[in-house]
Amino acid sequence: MVNSGLLVNVVIVLFAACIHAMLQLGLGCVVLLYHHGKTQRKVHRNTHTLVSSFIAGVGVMSLLVLAAMAFVLSNTFDLHRAREFYLALAVAIFLVAILIWTVYYRRKNSTELWLPRSVAKFIGERARETKNPSEGFLLGVLSTFGELLFLLPVMLVASAALLNLPGGWELVALAGYVIISVLPLIFVRCFTHKIATIGEIQTFRNRHQRFIKAMSGAMFLIFSIFIIVFKLVETV
Repeated sequence: MVNSGLLVNVVIVLFAACIHAMLQLGLGCVVLLYHHGKTQRKVHRNTHTLVSSFIAGVGVMSLLVLAAMAFVLSNTFDLHRAREFYLALAVAIFLVAILIWTVYYRRKNSTELWLPRSVAKFIGERARETKNPSEGFLLGVLSTFGELLFLLPVMLVASAALLNLPGGWELVALAGYVIISVLPLIFVRCFTHKIATIGEIQTFRNRHQRFIKAMSGAMFLIFSIFIIVFKLVETV
């Protein structure tokens, strides 16, 4: 029978991965890559390769950041102050939920994100100039860093949960986090021009921007409550 503590920690890692997947910067970069890779109504065959490299960059960077956080926590984490640690992160995640609802999107009914205009312009230029897989990979790394402001407390909780898992479960949960976090990007990569064009995907994002924003903020809020209920009580 699965231990309840083990189950809580696995749920935390996978829940954090779902939150990661809901953020929109990576998906926005994929849309830009496909947009700039079009020739009239067709997509360059090379563009699919660039998008695959971009997804690999996002996945590898997410893996490295999560593993680095776990390594730092394993050498600095004080089990006697675990209650304060989880409380601080729960509050931080609650504040991020408010930021998602208020400033994550710059304008109503638009997928234009919170990024400073200079950073957004730089990412747009990099997407336009990306011509080979290594550049696509680096763009994926850059987009992961761009979301860290919102993901930092979530990933810290996930890395702490990883440390509380048995050895075999650590690798499974870590792999699960990376796979789930890039699933929307993989979906777009696999089904663009099979189920929908990139223009239709962008139209869908624009039409449902309010719903996506509401769901993203709600997931942060629920995650914060989940930590308070299951981790603060556990560490009393």
